[in-house]
Amino acid sequence: MVRFAGDGADVILDNMGAKYLDRNLSALAVNGRLVVIGLQGGRKAELDLARLMGKRAAVLGTTLRSRPAEEKAVIARSVVEHVWPLV
Repeated sequence: MVRFAGDGADVILDNMGAKYLDRNLSALAVNGRLVVIGLQGGRKAELDLARLMGKRAAVLGTTLRSRPAEEKAVIARSVVEHVWPLV
């Protein structure tokens, strides 16, 4: 579900990492999920756990880099099918 009434984002897909952590947390809706997929903006940041808990939010991290090529291909096809139409 996507909300547009200033409630925040349900899911944020972040390729920047540390540099955007605070603003991404601010942009999350209650029960939102921040998925970190890249570290272009750095790998270390301070996280206000009270804000995270207050939003009942989750921070997840993943990478394709260490996965086998076959698994990367399956993920890429799934993104094209399920994610790009929403963008």
